[in-house]
Amino acid sequence: MIIPIIQFLEFYLSGAKDVLTYTVENSFIPYVNIIVFISIIYKSKFDKRQLFLLLVFVYYSIFFKNSFANNASYMINIIITCSLLLFFTNCQIEKLSKKQEKILICFSICLISLYYLYSSERFYEDRFYLVGFIIPHQFSYYCAFLLYYFISKKKFIISVFIGLAGIYVGVRSGFLAILISLLSYFRTINTGRMASVTIKILFSFVILYIIIGSVNNKSFEKIDTLISNTFNTNKQGQDEYTASRSIIWFNMFEEVKGDGFSFNNIIGRGPRSSYEFNNKKIGVAIWMHNDILDILFSLGIFGLCIYVYSFYKYLTTYRDIISVLLFLILIFTNGFFTYSPLTLIVLHRLAQNNSIKNA
Repeated sequence: MIIPIIQFLEFYLSGAKDVLTYTVENSFIPYVNIIVFISIIYKSKFDKRQLFLLLVFVYYSIFFKNSFANNASYMINIIITCSLLLFFTNCQIEKLSKKQEKILICFSICLISLYYLYSSERFYEDRFYLVGFIIPHQFSYYCAFLLYYFISKKKFIISVFIGLAGIYVGVRSGFLAILISLLSYFRTINTGRMASVTIKILFSFVILYIIIGSVNNKSFEKIDTLISNTFNTNKQGQDEYTASRSIIWFNMFEEVKGDGFSFNNIIGRGPRSSYEFNNKKIGVAIWMHNDILDILFSLGIFGLCIYVYSFYKYLTTYRDIISVLLFLILIFTNGFFTYSPLTLIVLHRLAQNNSIKNA
């Protein structure tokens, strides 16, 4: 609970400038993640897999071009993701106390309120983002996982509030993640009450949607655009969306194919090399907008195997189809490790505690 507060405070104080590229050189968030990673190693009693991840982190941070700060800030997000996933396959996490849960509710409400209070609209082609003191993608991801947690606790009023807040920022991958999280609601009720409660939930969404629309007349247009772009009902917007990714991925596959069976494809081209590659090819320093492809390009087959193995162990431990869909949506449609997922995984694990208990 402390980590997201530190993160949001830092983003707010820095004015949300260049939050996509924060590194060890200009941010203390990577240091926080490193401290958490070291504590996981200690908590796991120096588990061999955690020590192996430490070696991977050190190797890619030191023995590739670019500065240690650049490499380490990229690697720590991947390593902390894998570390937490593997840690929670073996260890239980305590459920929140009533007091902690109230703090989490207050924090969630304050976070959303402040985000919207200090936000501004930015339009990209046919899309809009509501940009606050944290990038909208990360905000919508937090909303999706907070929603997943509070639904597991059967707190539906706060769930509706969080779900709408996450949708309204205009992020398609976050929108899909929120829809997947909503599916977890149906396992919290028995079949006999499902129809009536579903109607009440849908009615609440409609009422809140109308209230938001009455405050801002552009709301209906914005959400309609988001839905049409997400589900391909606006062909022009969707063509622009897929074309940009298709170009990035085509260039990436051409590079991988050209290198063949090589060091670059087995061990990788180095942390954040995808940013440099795309900057050279299309003039924009961005990642591959797909975890699998970004890690394959930057860390090679070796790094990709570590990432896939960690998710496989975690998801097969709890065998929950909604969780599988939730993670896959984020991994493939935009990215997961890119957005400091430490708190997201903890929230998911807390929700899994409730799901297992309810089952």
